[in-house]
Amino acid sequence: MDAQNLSIFQFNQSPIRIEILNNEPLFCLTDVASVLEISNANPSRFKLSEAGVHKMYIRSSGQKRELVFINEPNLYRVIFRSNKPQAINFQNWVFDEVLPQIRKTGKYETPSDRMTDEQVGYIYNSVMRICGETGQTYQALFGMLKREFQVASYKHIKAVDFPHACEVLGVPVPVFTSRAQQAIEHQEHYGYLNEIDAWNTINLWFRLKNLSEFMQDHMLPVLKKLDSGLCGRAYSLTHDPIMTLTLTEDCLLDLSKQFQQLDNKGMDWNERVSNIKNCTFKRLT
Repeated sequence: MDAQNLSIFQFNQSPIRIEILNNEPLFCLTDVASVLEISNANPSRFKLSEAGVHKMYIRSSGQKRELVFINEPNLYRVIFRSNKPQAINFQNWVFDEVLPQIRKTGKYETPSDRMTDEQVGYIYNSVMRICGETGQTYQALFGMLKREFQVASYKHIKAVDFPHACEVLGVPVPVFTSRAQQAIEHQEHYGYLNEIDAWNTINLWFRLKNLSEFMQDHMLPVLKKLDSGLCGRAYSLTHDPIMTLTLTEDCLLDLSKQFQQLDNKGMDWNERVSNIKNCTFKRLT
């Protein structure tokens, strides 16, 4: 059988040939084995289901070459045979990005077609702000975006549709400064993190702080009243994060200050700096 709907995608700069047959993706076994650093790509070694194995002819340099393509269940059988760290990343790429796009649109949109990290961050923070102001749920708002653009995740909205996504949410389309635009185009990093990673890291820091305070104010008193044997463990789970939060406070404050100059309307770094400066930590008793 000749491959009729062949596409070549990139996973960590490694080519993965995918053929769409009857609206289902088939993966080139040779390419998959190469990514997983499996030297022998013979189908017999993986105990594959024969119904999901297809031999197809690919034209290369004027000649036809026979290659083996496998369906999704067989793909996972191959992945499970690999003990390489990239096996999980590859499986996540297929499951979270490739398959949802193919099932929605019949093709896979490459990451270059999608919104930048800054645009994704702006959409995310706009949704969170709208939820706080109106009481709507983030599931409803993200669901609205997914239905509007026929995507599996709001992160898969195309860059050209970003203005329309802002319109759907009823928020202004941000104008990135030249400094921010340069960061987008060149994927510039500050230290070890780009802007969206820094924002998410600091959000995680605040959530850990909130969780520790909840444990301290509500869980520990109850456990003490019950004279529970879990008191020591709960105390440790509360004390250790507070120590970590205290030690990393200055580091995250410096990190936030680095991004203030970008003036990204989707991420209020001025407010973030102020929030960190005003943080206080209760002493455990």
